[in-house]
Amino acid sequence: MKSKLIANALDVGELVRLTWQPGRVVTIRYKGNDSFEVVEVQNSKLSVNDTFTCHQFVAEEPLYLSNLNHPGVPPCNYVAGQNGGIKWNIIDK
Repeated sequence: MKSKLIANALDVGELVRLTWQPGRVVTIRYKGNDSFEVVEVQNSKLSVNDTFTCHQFVAEEPLYLSNLNHPGVPPCNYVAGQNGGIKWNIIDK
């Protein structure tokens, strides 16, 4: 069994840190209704203030984001961690 996080199990405002290779680190804030906002980024094409929709996060599987809103790009889908998947952890408040 792989570790899975279902978005609607989070409280609004809760932070989740996502990591994937090579050296990507993204911290996101839950906004409710499976919606997230990027609050910190290291080595990723995602940017602070990007927003997206995601229903679940599965460790060691690719992450599929939908309705990604990124400056200068029409809303689109995005896949993170295509090689080896992602890891996630909830950041203590």
